[in-house]
Amino acid sequence: MRPRRHKPRKRRVRRERTALERIAGSTFTGGVAALIAANYPEAALHLTALLPVLTGSLAHGRADARIKATLEDLQEQLNEERAALREMSDAQYRLVAGIVAVILETIDEEKLRFLKAAALNVAASDFHNTFEAQLFARILRDISAAEIRFLAELKGRSVAFGKSPGQEHLAFPDQVLFVDMGTTDGALAVGLLNMGLIVRAPVEGTFADRGLYDPSPVVEKLLQFLRG
Repeated sequence: MRPRRHKPRKRRVRRERTALERIAGSTFTGGVAALIAANYPEAALHLTALLPVLTGSLAHGRADARIKATLEDLQEQLNEERAALREMSDAQYRLVAGIVAVILETIDEEKLRFLKAAALNVAASDFHNTFEAQLFARILRDISAAEIRFLAELKGRSVAFGKSPGQEHLAFPDQVLFVDMGTTDGALAVGLLNMGLIVRAPVEGTFADRGLYDPSPVVEKLLQFLRG
């Protein structure tokens, strides 16, 4: 009988996990995924499909690459802040989950930078209750990068709709930003008005009413929160 030949065993090559795969398998991402599903049931169905794709493979496209880079950078920086993260309140943790959910649905590079800054600022921010966390998560979901820039450029000024100052505004030229409804700035102002981020001035309906809109009380905290 001929001696049996033993085939050499193929050596298994261990493949290094990518940074994104480590994020996808991390406790942090798993916890956030569960938290998103629990707290945002209206988004649960599509998030169930999106999470494995966006945090697991993130296969193709410039948008996917931007989301991937944002998640990787966010994970790396959050790992450096573990001590602060352990002290987060339930409201702060819920807000981080809300921001990550928004990141997964955002393709604009500038807004992704704002969202990453917001997520990193949560631990150092003063969010006392769940309502405030929900409010800021909702604002961050709906607001655009252009609207954020518009708010920052207001610098405390009021908004008046019109191409030029009317007689009632001539005495306050440096305190009012005039926007034409037919321009991009007009569209941005209307969007912010609909979100409640600019509101009618306190003198509305009185003799001193000049048709002005002021930044909402939450705007200052929002802008501080978005600085990275």
